[in-house]
Amino acid sequence: MRVGYYYQEVLNFGKENFGMAKTPIKNTTAKTPQKKAVAKPVRLGILLLILIGIIVCLYLPALNYKFTNNDDTALIKDSYEFLKKPSSLGKIFSQSVFYNSSKTGDTYYRPVLTLSYFFDTQIAGKHYWFFYLTDILLHIACCIMLLLLLQKLSYDRMRSFFFTLIFAIHPVLVQSVAWLPGRNDTLLALFAILSLYFLISYNESKNKKFLLFHFIFFIIALFTKETAVFLPLLYLLYIVIYASAKQKVSIVKKISSARLEIFTWLAVIIIFMIIRRSVLGDAVGLPLSFTITNLFHNLPAIIQYIGKIVMPLHLNTMPVLQDVPIYYGLVVLVAMAVLVWKTKNRNTKKIIFGSLWLLIFLVPAILRTNSYIETLFLEHRLYFPMIGFIIVCLEIDPIRKIDFNTTKIRVLFSLIIIVFFTLSWIHREDYSGELPYWKSAADGSPHSSAALRGLASYYQVNGQKDKAEKMYIECLKLNPEILEVRNNLGRIYMDNGNDSAAEKLFIEEININPIASTAYYNLGHIRFGQNKFPEAELMMRKSLAIDSSDATVKSDLAACLAMQGKYEEAVNMCISVLEKYPSYEYPLNYLRKIFSLWNDTEKVAYYKEIISKKGINL
Repeated sequence: MRVGYYYQEVLNFGKENFGMAKTPIKNTTAKTPQKKAVAKPVRLGILLLILIGIIVCLYLPALNYKFTNNDDTALIKDSYEFLKKPSSLGKIFSQSVFYNSSKTGDTYYRPVLTLSYFFDTQIAGKHYWFFYLTDILLHIACCIMLLLLLQKLSYDRMRSFFFTLIFAIHPVLVQSVAWLPGRNDTLLALFAILSLYFLISYNESKNKKFLLFHFIFFIIALFTKETAVFLPLLYLLYIVIYASAKQKVSIVKKISSARLEIFTWLAVIIIFMIIRRSVLGDAVGLPLSFTITNLFHNLPAIIQYIGKIVMPLHLNTMPVLQDVPIYYGLVVLVAMAVLVWKTKNRNTKKIIFGSLWLLIFLVPAILRTNSYIETLFLEHRLYFPMIGFIIVCLEIDPIRKIDFNTTKIRVLFSLIIIVFFTLSWIHREDYSGELPYWKSAADGSPHSSAALRGLASYYQVNGQKDKAEKMYIECLKLNPEILEVRNNLGRIYMDNGNDSAAEKLFIEEININPIASTAYYNLGHIRFGQNKFPEAELMMRKSLAIDSSDATVKSDLAACLAMQGKYEEAVNMCISVLEKYPSYEYPLNYLRKIFSLWNDTEKVAYYKEIISKKGINL
């Protein structure tokens, strides 16, 4: 006869009581083992508020920062006339990123970066604090997406949060937020994470809407930075390692199932490369042989980058290979290798996924992009690759076995956050203005000719010519091929009355850099002082042929023309300058002098009337 559920419970209860009667009575006052203090699970919304709050606290002072007179000045300040015009929107995708400041083009095609500066300028004009606010908001967006992505990759919420928080306040990533040109890597990371996130969503649901979003963000990432061409490798790694992980499907079958995605990625890359080539022309980079040689020479920089992730020391604004110790990186690599080896039941595929993520996007960061200066291993380039390192960390036992819901562990990680926050707070100040930026560069990288040149230029402009001269000489010892240094040093000599030494340096500058417009102008200035007016005119015209917007050169060319009796051409040159700068004193003085010397009263009256109609007051 089957016993009902209720009667089974009664019988079981009786058995338990019967058993207890046979057992010796224990002392009920005995101490029970203490349980570990466990914190309550935190809701996602609270975690996001904490994340955003800490980022804002760290980077809010950056709203008061000034330009560093490096790429930020070229990309934003010198390009203001272009960025302020709404009509420039259509031109952004048809020119290189530095075109508006150099007028000669370059090897970088990054229209999304220029587009971000365009929108900042349209909204805020010359209120540059808004540009820094944009950087902070982009960093916040990246961190939120990283938190969501890590959870999407099956890591629990608290583990994902703590590593996202470390990423958010990491000292080595300060350059990405506190220095405006570092925005390029923040933008790349944002669109790359979004594209991967939607690819994962598509593989989970097969909803074509997610696939469309994936392609859109991949395209935007491509037009943000060229290294996005390697993103399909990351996508394929995800498909092979994560997609259908619970099903026994061969790698060939997984790749075959992604035929549409692969075809689209390749098609988009080909179209992008065609567009890029049409914009940049032949200026697409350094020779392949040079690039390969340079790559092998710079391989130790990968170890240095990895070392800075765990031990963020020796940070500065312009790191070079010789001035960053490699042993930090070696210690980190050995420690990670041991931890991975000792991890039980390790997921080798996921470790490979994270490792390749790190390497695929870190290798382009060590390539030399300029043949005239040593390779600079800028810290903002670690922004996107660092996510791969985080994934590897999340797969090793010391991290996997930690219970992030315990109060003790949360306190421990909070101490790590406090240390990293403090280091970031200190390093952030290196980007607060021109002098801190170049001091950090020159002090931290004494073997960098570019860093010494930048600091020397600051000293020269600010009247400390003795310091500037010594630095320029040291700079030439480090790198005889560096541009601009001979011109700047020659200018110091010219101002001190040593024209012969200055002339020699200007000619040397022109020989190594035929488009050195300032060197031509300075040489013309010396010829003018020697009363060699035809030669002075020739030099100044060469300068204007390179940079036709330089009002100083135009003004001095007008004086040179006037000294040769070419009054009419000189007057027209002065008028062209005054149309843009009506209160510029030099061309106004030249006009007054010319009109007093010019014997053609009819033409003098004619040009005075023109000047009056243009609203120029003599």
